Amino acid sequence: MSSSLFLVAVCALLYGICTGFIWRRIKGRRMNSRAEYAIPVLAVLIMVLHGFLLYQNIFTAHGAHISLGLALSMAGWISVLLYFCISIFGKTLNLGIIILPMGLLALLAGAGSAGDAHAIEQISRGIRWHIVFAIPTYGILCIACAQACLLILQDRQLRKPNPDRLLPALPAIQTMESNLYWLTLAGFSLMTVNLIMGMISNLNDHGILLTFNHHILLSVIAWLGFGGLLAGRKIVGWRGQAAAKWTITVFALLVLAYFGTRFVNDLVLRG
Repeated sequence: MSSSLFLVAVCALLYGICTGFIWRRIKGRRMNSRAEYAIPVLAVLIMVLHGFLLYQNIFTAHGAHISLGLALSMAGWISVLLYFCISIFGKTLNLGIIILPMGLLALLAGAGSAGDAHAIEQISRGIRWHIVFAIPTYGILCIACAQACLLILQDRQLRKPNPDRLLPALPAIQTMESNLYWLTLAGFSLMTVNLIMGMISNLNDHGILLTFNHHILLSVIAWLGFGGLLAGRKIVGWRGQAAAKWTITVFALLVLAYFGTRFVNDLVLRG
């Protein structure tokens, strides 16, 4: 086994162990102080190791390049990094039960280097900045999607006559809804900036603001969806399962806008 594959296996194992600790925490099982402190230690190790693997795969002896798998891996790493940073300031540690497995899948996608590799030097400066903003946007909205999933689960538990042990492990539903709103607002704001930068870059490169293709169309629909969700909360008061399901649906469109179209172009059509 090469050193790179060994590090991928170690990082994947750390992802699994950390997810297991968070699952025990959610289920209300007793954890000694060492196990409780193990979560942030594992988090630091995961972020350092995953980040090192990304750097090693992007910056090679043949120059810097990016592929679909590496873009997925980078987006997953950013999601995990933002998740742990947010967890320091709020009661969002249990979101790891969704975020960490997604980070693990992203790690494996990067290890496989799926898709065509594109030299970073050949990408225009405007597109580079577009990518720089796109990845943290995806990371924040990924956390919002995880928050929405737990909110749906919590809402269903509240409707049961005898909720299980999962419910006490989550914050109050008002806190969950507030977290979802602010995460969505932050992601929507970054997405707005990113769309504007993309239009400026497209204007400089091709002389028009938008080149309508599957990627652009789905991105605009996702942007309108998140904007509609925020407006609906302010005007109509959308909350609970309705807001959570909308978030998940629009996030799926956003994933499809970039990674779905890249998957089809790089792996299906050229396979």
